[in-house]
Amino acid sequence: PRQDDTDLRPGLYAYGRDGTRPWPLPAPTEWMDDDASRLVSDYDVSTPAVADGVGYVVTSRTHDDDTHSGGNATLQAFDTATGTERWRVTFPGYGGFAPPPVVADGCVYAVLTDTRSDRRRGRLVAHEVTGDRLWSVPLSGPGYHLAAVGELLYVTLRDGVVAYGPA
Repeated sequence: PRQDDTDLRPGLYAYGRDGTRPWPLPAPTEWMDDDASRLVSDYDVSTPAVADGVGYVVTSRTHDDDTHSGGNATLQAFDTATGTERWRVTFPGYGGFAPPPVVADGCVYAVLTDTRSDRRRGRLVAHEVTGDRLWSVPLSGPGYHLAAVGELLYVTLRDGVVAYGPA
């Protein structure tokens, strides 16, 4: 029998093919407040990327108003069998739309939106699958999609596509 989903808090939830929910990966608990009526609309959780039994997800907390400014984002790794968090990296000032991360060649790539300014810029970040930071580069605007093909990373921006590759 399917479980009642009325108690869901923001986060990523696994479901079995029979509709049962074996585990949740909640949004970072320090972001929670007592006003449950606003919780779901204050968060954006990406589709997970999965590789070698580990899932990766970007969770963004937006501000309480419609401007989606002043938020925070995390890049989280979790065990796909248990939902246990393996590591988390927090990005203060980044929030809003969270496109799915990409895993390729032992790295996790994510696109974040800087909500601290009116111009809404983006940032492309790279971490090892262990959580260690590799690099971070600014984007000219928010990123909407991310893909890895060969040795190139493609980021879709409002004005087109940008490719990043080895120097």
